[in-house]
Amino acid sequence: MNMDDGIFEERLRKIKPSAPSPELMTRLKNTMPPVPAQTKHLIINFPDILRLALPLAAAALLVVGLGIHFTKTLNAGKENQAASTATSPPKELIPLQSTDCLLGAREVGVIRSPDGRPYRVVQSVGIGQETVEDPESGKLVTRMKPQQQILLVSMNTF
Repeated sequence: MNMDDGIFEERLRKIKPSAPSPELMTRLKNTMPPVPAQTKHLIINFPDILRLALPLAAAALLVVGLGIHFTKTLNAGKENQAASTATSPPKELIPLQSTDCLLGAREVGVIRSPDGRPYRVVQSVGIGQETVEDPESGKLVTRMKPQQQILLVSMNTF
């Protein structure tokens, strides 16, 4: 015999759990271990505050000091650069040596040209090292710069 959902839900709402008997409650209370009444008080003494506050204050001073230092350094560099470019033209450096080092390459995918020919797209990453000489002072300067290239490689279709 199937019941309508509405009647079934109504009967379920009317069901209430019965209260536990007093004997059951006394048996449960007797089997439970006694809970000790412990209260912890938060006690903060002066050395504990120093242990936390001094490192935080030192870290804050370090951050502020470094921020001021780098701001002054950047501003001085900009002023020197502006002064040097305003007074003299840029120096012509003599290139002596150039080396390119391939660090890795990966295939990105395949594309088709408008005429339908497939091309493999390859990304290469490397480092370029360049040694130049300052003609006035004779100093050698080595510069390294990251390089990235996207190459299209024609695929043979037979």
